[in-house]
Amino acid sequence: MEKKETPQRNLRRFCCGEGTRKRNISFCRAKRFVLIFQNISFCGLYIVGQAAIPIPIVGAMVGSMVGYSLSSAFYKELTTSLKDAKFARENRIQIEKECDETIKYIQQCREEMNRIASQYLSDYQNVFNSAFSDMDSALLSGNIDLFIFGANKITKKLGGTIQYENMNEFKSFMDNDEISLIL
Repeated sequence: MEKKETPQRNLRRFCCGEGTRKRNISFCRAKRFVLIFQNISFCGLYIVGQAAIPIPIVGAMVGSMVGYSLSSAFYKELTTSLKDAKFARENRIQIEKECDETIKYIQQCREEMNRIASQYLSDYQNVFNSAFSDMDSALLSGNIDLFIFGANKITKKLGGTIQYENMNEFKSFMDNDEISLIL
C-alpha cells in the first residue's frame, strides 16, 4: 500500500534528491506550493522562536504563530497579485481590441474625408481652370467681356455676388454714386 502524497513528504523527497524533478515540480503547483512554503515558514520560525525565547514550548509556539501569520500574509498577497495580473492582462487585451476598432473607424473616416475633399476640390479646380483659361484667352484677344465672364465664374463658385456681366455694366457700376466701394 502506497502512502498518500503530502507536501511534507514531497519536500523531504525533493531535499533528499529522491524522485524525479518533474514529479517534484508538478506537485509544487498552486496551493500545494503554498502549503510547502507555510510548512517551511512555520518550522523555520518555530526554531527561531525557540532560540529567541528560551522558555520551553512558549518560544516555539510564538515562532510558529509568527511563521504561520507571515506565510498566510504571503499567500494572500501572492493570490491577490496573481488575480491583479490576470485582471490587468484581460483589461489590456480589451483595451487593445477597442483601440484596433477605433483605428479602423478612424481610417474609414479618413478615407471618406479624403474622397469628399478630393471631389470638392476637383470641382473647384475644374471651375478655376476653366475661368483662368477664359481669362487667358481674353487677354490674348483683348476681349474684356470674356475676361469678366471668367472672373464671374470664380465669383459664383465661391458664393459671391456678381456686380456686373460685361464692360457696359462695369462702367455703369463705377459711375453710380449711390454705391460706395470699400477697400
